[in-house]
Amino acid sequence: MRGTAYPPPGGNTVLRVTALEEEVAQQSIRIAQLEATCGVGSDKKKEEQSRVLSTSEQRASAPGVVARWTKPVVIAAPGLEDLRARLAKRLGCEEFAEELGPTVSLERFKSNDPNLKFNWARIVGRRIVF
Repeated sequence: MRGTAYPPPGGNTVLRVTALEEEVAQQSIRIAQLEATCGVGSDKKKEEQSRVLSTSEQRASAPGVVARWTKPVVIAAPGLEDLRARLAKRLGCEEFAEELGPTVSLERFKSNDPNLKFNWARIVGRRIVF
């Protein structure tokens, strides 16, 4: 701590213990001041935490308004492309031309993690079948 004069090494043990106790007391006071400033442990902090939404509350659980008059979109992994095509045909999904690009693009990062990219204009607000 600033301003604390420690006894020389090998000096009186009682003086060392007293100096350490003073330093701990000063740190405790400083911690209490910081907690009061930041509001740690107060009801205000608990109220803020209770207002944070969980992941399930942040995501849409119902289709958007557009889904009432648009057809669904079927999304599948590249290995299930045949199943996706059959299901899309049965559901009457809209077919998109090859030159417009894929609805889902599966790429990989350098770390070999998947990097999924969606054609957002095709899927926003619609019912999605994975």
